[in-house]
Amino acid sequence: MYEVTFRLAEGGQYTETTHRRNVSFEVWCNNHCDLLRVRGDDRDLIREEIEEIVGIQQSLETTNELLIITGECLIEITDDSVIEHLNSHNCLLLPPLRYRDGAKFSRVVALDSKSLTDLFQALSDDYHVEIINKKEVQDFNHSSPLITRDEVLPNLSSRQQEVFLEARDLGYYKIPRDTTTDEIAEQFGIDRRTVEEHLRRAENKIANSVAEYYI
Repeated sequence: MYEVTFRLAEGGQYTETTHRRNVSFEVWCNNHCDLLRVRGDDRDLIREEIEEIVGIQQSLETTNELLIITGECLIEITDDSVIEHLNSHNCLLLPPLRYRDGAKFSRVVALDSKSLTDLFQALSDDYHVEIINKKEVQDFNHSSPLITRDEVLPNLSSRQQEVFLEARDLGYYKIPRDTTTDEIAEQFGIDRRTVEEHLRRAENKIANSVAEYYI
């Protein structure tokens, strides 16, 4: 049995909403409606766009995310061939679907390598497909089954990611530290306060994403 995460570049509704935006969706489809978890910027605008696409029954906004129960299921009102290909090749979709950076990310379980190969070829006829992660499943951790990198890591902006990784590489997180925010700022040609703001935002997102797995 194999688990694989596909990146599908397509022109679907949710992918268009995330194109060139610091926003990501997680979608749990329930046939008659969807549960959406939205993270990132421009939440009011995103809410309006989702209302136009599938309608909204109810929503709840917290500090870090926007939860939405839609009026309709997106798959039911769009021509989404992914589900059709999964059914045809005896593969299983592992929810949630994820949308970010103008692409859809689908986690799939294939019962054998041939089914996985055939599925990839079929998807390639309709989408630009990239395999992000692939592994053979030998056992399941029952407390956290099939957790992937995409589930744990938050959606950092490109600048937050660059500054955070540079800080790590320069030894900012070592004990004791090998560098300062002034030195990191010199690498990017920006001021110290901007670096510290990028780091605080990145660290806050990472801490909130990881913390739930310790509960």
